[in-house]
Amino acid sequence: MSILHTITIIDVLDLVVLTILIYQVLVILQRTRATQLILGIFYFVVIFALAFAFGMTATTWLFRSVGTVLAIGLLIIFQPELRSFFERAGRRGLMFRMADIDEEDIEKIIETIVQALEELASEQIGALIVVEREIGLDDYINTGERIDANIRKDLLKSIFYKGNPLHDGAVIISGDRIVSARSFLPLTESHDIPSHLGTRHRAALGITEVSDAISLVASEETGHLSLFHGGKPAFRLTPVTMRHMVRSMILPDSERETSRLFNFRQGFNLFHKSKPTPRDTEKEMVEEQKPETDSNETEAAADTAPAAE
Repeated sequence: MSILHTITIIDVLDLVVLTILIYQVLVILQRTRATQLILGIFYFVVIFALAFAFGMTATTWLFRSVGTVLAIGLLIIFQPELRSFFERAGRRGLMFRMADIDEEDIEKIIETIVQALEELASEQIGALIVVEREIGLDDYINTGERIDANIRKDLLKSIFYKGNPLHDGAVIISGDRIVSARSFLPLTESHDIPSHLGTRHRAALGITEVSDAISLVASEETGHLSLFHGGKPAFRLTPVTMRHMVRSMILPDSERETSRLFNFRQGFNLFHKSKPTPRDTEKEMVEEQKPETDSNETEAAADTAPAAE
């Protein structure tokens, strides 16, 4: 009871302020690559604490010897991330994600995105749209032009027309907003991309290797639709299949269906490296131009016809 008697209102307020500060720091760090840095530092601190507690002299001496040099090195290496962190800490702003949106609105967003990509693909205009999920993409958003706009089909299409200075790079969507255009993404070094596909597809796969984002691509070369998630590609999708897969990934009750769809499509030569022949391309485009039938019938056909790429 003596300890409780020593606690004052100032002590409680101090604890509340500290809790809020720690929470805000964690929220900001979650949207950057600095999260991995913090985890790495935490592991080193735990190891040092254990070594000190158990009297491991050599290990403790090593940490003390290199600690200062390591701290200075980290400040230099992660200077861009630290500056970005303090910039975000100095401005207010709330980024809504798909988890904060009603299911009906999510359906409309998915429909808008897929329709825009379908029409761009039919005109053989290349496009790359990245949908942010739990892991923040602020580091990549900041490489492009900031846009705070509603998700509209005509806006998405106009961004990717070649006369638009924003058509290069990726459009990033966070929640129900288009947040950036002409953003630069990390390129994959994987060999799972066919050689005839270019930088757009490599960037689409690369961002999904370092985050849980979904990348959607309309190919300028072939006029096909592709989807990338978790470092895995799915090529030559019909609009119906793409719509179904994106819905499965975003809506919380469909993760098992997402895994099943990806495993199925990977089993049918999704990673085929050879370039499709003009005859194959013409056949695929004719099939995509056919009017859609019942959605269940179309999805059943997707589960029985092997992918060509």
